[in-house]
Amino acid sequence: MLEGEEYIGLWSGFQARFPTATLRIELKKPYGKGGMLNALLTTQGAAPSVLPDIIALDMAEVPLALESGVLQVLEPKLDKDLSANLYPFTRQLGRQGDNLHTVPFDVSMLHVMYSLDNFASPPLTWQSFISGTVPFCFPVEGDPLTVFDTVMLGYTAAGGNFIGQNGATALDTEILTQVFDNFARVNKNHGIPKSVADAPTLDTCWEAMAQGKVGAAVVDSRKIIQNSRLLTGHGVAALPSPGGQSFAWIRGWAYAVTSADPRREQIGIEFVNWLMSPVNLSKAVEASGSLPPRRSVLPEMPQAYAPFLSRLLEIATPVPDSHISTALARPVQDALRQVLSGKLIPRDAAASVKAALP
Repeated sequence: MLEGEEYIGLWSGFQARFPTATLRIELKKPYGKGGMLNALLTTQGAAPSVLPDIIALDMAEVPLALESGVLQVLEPKLDKDLSANLYPFTRQLGRQGDNLHTVPFDVSMLHVMYSLDNFASPPLTWQSFISGTVPFCFPVEGDPLTVFDTVMLGYTAAGGNFIGQNGATALDTEILTQVFDNFARVNKNHGIPKSVADAPTLDTCWEAMAQGKVGAAVVDSRKIIQNSRLLTGHGVAALPSPGGQSFAWIRGWAYAVTSADPRREQIGIEFVNWLMSPVNLSKAVEASGSLPPRRSVLPEMPQAYAPFLSRLLEIATPVPDSHISTALARPVQDALRQVLSGKLIPRDAAASVKAALP
């Protein structure tokens, strides 16, 4: 994500078009009491006239912000070129009815990186790793949300949902049992060597992959964009799914406009347009290693990676909202630990996760 000084640099160019506008950057905690969403909802009820003009909001918090009614509609004031150029996940995230309220700007996704010496074709299914002969590194420790994404994307790829037919939160334990069983079988047959890590994180998996200690690993797209030279001798694939179809979740941050004052709202949307212009967005992508939310901006990288990213971005969906992910992240991580250590069978692990549903 851009730092404050970088926003000030971009603002100087924008101010030439709106000379009377001023910029004040306020930092908030991203989550919890006193965090961005909490502060917005409190201000909305107590003093709506002092709401900020533009906010940067975790994508997982957007559904809750939409429900609150605090976010202003961006279209049709959003630049038409930008609006037409956005990847589908951006509209899945920020749309309420026919109205778009947010634009993601700093995003990434998890996928697999593998050695071309170990795999003749992309390892798209769980069977590719279960029946293979090389270690597959996936995160078990570290950020619980990263583990949640790694495990639960497999759950949705197998047809699982988080919302039942009655609209309440739900979890299919049969599907989740199979997901945990896949991780257990991979770990048993081709476990991560102790020389790599006793309890691998996303970072240790990346290091093991870069050093050739494993044949495949779950990696963050940022790592490859920032270290693209390491793609030599390696391929990339979506996380494994039962039938080999590609699935991906996008996690990151989104811009939204919250001021209902017509003049401030207009300037806020124009600044979003300015920040998301190809030139300025390219600078942000280069600085942060993030993926672009619009098709016309892809960072410079080895030729094989750009088409892969483009294909995955076309079918990717936003991460589940924080109501689900925050409640389940630690239970999922703990369940995976227990399964890999043999302390829980997959069925009991799935039941423990379901018991944590909000």
